[in-house]
Amino acid sequence: MDVVLVGLPGSGKSAVGRRLAARHGASFVDLDELIERQAGARIPDIFADEGEAGFRARERRAIEELGGADRSAAIRRVIAPGGGAIVDARNRWRLYRGRVPVWLDGRPEILAQRLRRSPNVRPLVSGRDPIRTLRELTSARGRFYAAAARIAGMAEVNGVVDTVERAALEAHEAAGTILLRAETTIGRLTLGEGIAGRVLVDELRRLDARRAIIVSEPGAWGHVGAAIEAPLAEAGLPCELVMLPQGEAAKTLAVVEAAARALARLHVERREPLVAVGGGALGDTAGFLAATYLRGVPFIQVPTTLVAQIDSSIGGKTGVDLPEGKNLVGAFHQPAAIVVDIALLATLPERERRAALGEAAKMAALGDERLLELL
Repeated sequence: MDVVLVGLPGSGKSAVGRRLAARHGASFVDLDELIERQAGARIPDIFADEGEAGFRARERRAIEELGGADRSAAIRRVIAPGGGAIVDARNRWRLYRGRVPVWLDGRPEILAQRLRRSPNVRPLVSGRDPIRTLRELTSARGRFYAAAARIAGMAEVNGVVDTVERAALEAHEAAGTILLRAETTIGRLTLGEGIAGRVLVDELRRLDARRAIIVSEPGAWGHVGAAIEAPLAEAGLPCELVMLPQGEAAKTLAVVEAAARALARLHVERREPLVAVGGGALGDTAGFLAATYLRGVPFIQVPTTLVAQIDSSIGGKTGVDLPEGKNLVGAFHQPAAIVVDIALLATLPERERRAALGEAAKMAALGDERLLELL
C-alpha cells in the first residue's frame, strides 16, 4: 500500500514518514524535496519567483508523476506532500484514491514552537504570527485533512510511527475513498467514492439509531439499494423502507401524508433519523416529511444524482408542489448529515451529468475562482 501523510507545517510528516518507510523497507517520497530537485531551487525561492500559483502548478505535476497507487497489503511507499497540497481537488483525488491517507494532527501552539526551531523556511508562515497563521490554516484545510485517518502527531516520533502503522493497516481494510469530511453549520458533509454504506452506518451510530428508516423511490433504490443495504445488515441495523413515487410525482401533500402514515405504523420516534436516498425531488419530499413528522425528526441525505449531490441536498431547502406552482409548501430543515458518494452516479445518464455541471458552472461564476479554474 501507499501511505500518504498529511498535516500542517511542523506536524512531522517528513520525520515520521522516513522512519515508517525505513521500518518496512519502503520508499519515501518527500514531495517538497522532489519539487526542489526538479526546479533546481528552494521552495521559498520558487514562491518568490513564481508566486504561490507557480509553486502549486509544480506541485500538481509532481503528484501526477507519482503514478498509480500500490494496493497491496504491505507498506511499499510513504508519501509526504506539502501541507496545502490536498486543498486542490485534483491532488486530493490522486493522493487519496487507492492509497491510505493519515492526518498527523497537532495543536497550533506546539506546531509553532517546532517551526521556530526548524531550519526550513515555510513561505505561508514566514514573517507572520505563526500561531494565528496555523489556526487559520487549520480552519481552511481541516475538512480536507479530516478525510484521512486522524492521529495525534505530538508524541515521541517512534510512538507516532507505531500509531500511524496501526491506523494505516486498519484503514487499508475500509471500503472506498473519502475525499472530504466537513463539519458545517448546515450538517456534516462527507464526500467520496464507494463510501455510502459505511459512512451511513457511522452517521446512524452517531445519532444512536437502532435501525435505518430509508425513504426512497423505485428507480434510485433499484440502482443503489444493494450497495447501501449490505453494510447496514453487516452492522446489525435493520432496514425499514418507505417507498415514494418517482420524480416530481413524489412532491405532493398526498404523498407526504401517505409517507407520514407509514412512519406512524413503524412507530418512528422523534429522535429516529430518516434517510433520504434519491435525487432532488425525493430529497425535497423526504426532507419536508422529516421537518413535519412529529414536528421535526433528524434526517440524512444520500443524494443519487449529480445535481442533488452538488445542489439540492445541501442547504436544508425542503418542499412539495401545489397545482398553483412548485415548492409552494416547504420548510428549511437542515440534514444531520449529507453523504455524497460519486459511485452512486455510475448509472446516471450523461445528459443528467451535463445538466448538473451547468449548476457547477453557475456556482463558479458567482464567485468561486478555484472551481472556475478547475472547470
